[in-house]
Amino acid sequence: MEVRVAGDTLRVMGSRRDETFGETVSYHQLEITYSRFEKTIRFPCPIEGASIERRYKDGLLVLRLKSQEECD
Repeated sequence: MEVRVAGDTLRVMGSRRDETFGETVSYHQLEITYSRFEKTIRFPCPIEGASIERRYKDGLLVLRLKSQEECD
């Protein structure tokens, strides 16, 4: 997984993989797609230079951004 910040934009990119690939597993119905993904979020103020705290646990990514600049 990759997190990039540029100006007022935060971009998260990665690849979701099937951990059981290659094992003898059969699915009745599978609703999760395993492929590359990208999510872009725009903020009202520049976030470049903001401190970013990242935490990834049990498939959940939590990002906390703290900017020292005030937004007008």
